[in-house]
Amino acid sequence: MDSKLNITGNDDMLRVQNAFLNNISHEIRTPLNAIIGCSEIISMPDTDRDTVAELSQQLRKHSNYLLKMLDNIIILSKLESGLIKCNPSKFDVGFLFSYIYHSSKSLVATDSTKRGRISYRLENNLGDAPVYVWADDTIICQMVNALVDNAIKFTDDGSVVLDVRISADSGKLSADYVLEVTVSDTGLGIPLEGRDTIFGKFKKLSPDPSRIFDGAGLGLALVKTFANLLNGSVSYVTEPGKGSVFTLKIPVVRY
Repeated sequence: MDSKLNITGNDDMLRVQNAFLNNISHEIRTPLNAIIGCSEIISMPDTDRDTVAELSQQLRKHSNYLLKMLDNIIILSKLESGLIKCNPSKFDVGFLFSYIYHSSKSLVATDSTKRGRISYRLENNLGDAPVYVWADDTIICQMVNALVDNAIKFTDDGSVVLDVRISADSGKLSADYVLEVTVSDTGLGIPLEGRDTIFGKFKKLSPDPSRIFDGAGLGLALVKTFANLLNGSVSYVTEPGKGSVFTLKIPVVRY
């Protein structure tokens, strides 16, 4: 009986490993092929300046995509191995979200497919005075960036709104205060068939079957795992063709 159980366990592990390798090999090859192709064309002596400029932008795009994907894989691996711990500190919530907003706003401004078509704004509901809390600002920043990246990626026209506020805990998170972050968009929404697995690793949803979207399907898995680490929660509501709203709730100590 023990031998059969071990064999079954090994088979399950092999299936997981094979699925991981199949996914990651495809996701790495795609940007690498683009980088190699752009580099070869740029190196040709008869390539004009406009083409060089355009291909240089593609090189940056695919290089950043590859770097972000590898970073996410490493972070998830460390999380699941217990190598990443919560490291709270005192920080100004308003300052952190201003940084997140301006960083992601610059990405929209430099993307020719999004620039001028998406209204992206920060709704700061913290009040005029600085709000200091005790929490892990690095992890919070990574979670919010992942949600904003997704919202921008799946929105062609309309708006993306980042909303932040501090509220008293209703008792569900066992904390005095809760940092509540909402990322809403008017994008493609989440198809019904993908909602049960949306937070799984390498789960790439295709709201529009005619299009291929960048990403390895790790962003939301990272958000969910980090939310659990911080004793928080992540939830969403969505409507196909009209957009999605993701909400993070993280327990914090307020100063």
